[in-house]
Amino acid sequence: MDLIDRNQLTCIGVVVQPHGLKGEMKARILTGVPEYYEANCREVIMGTGQGLKRLKVKSLRGSGRQWVLALEEVTDRQQATELKGAEMLLERPP
Repeated sequence: MDLIDRNQLTCIGVVVQPHGLKGEMKARILTGVPEYYEANCREVIMGTGQGLKRLKVKSLRGSGRQWVLALEEVTDRQQATELKGAEMLLERPP
């Protein structure tokens, strides 16, 4: 089992709403270097009321002051809606 230490995570964004019907989400950017994550983010840990879940990033692109995020495991609007308010977390390097 993959244990995630919340103390070793940094928040780069927060999901604000679903986007479209195929599971994409809009997320508020909370980092000063969004271009870096758009080019290099392949996995994200989503922090929700049910805990932490590691998910694969299908796409991450800028849209003004927000990102449009697609995750491999989220395939419809209902699943995206359930992630509203979730933190987008990444592990800090050791």
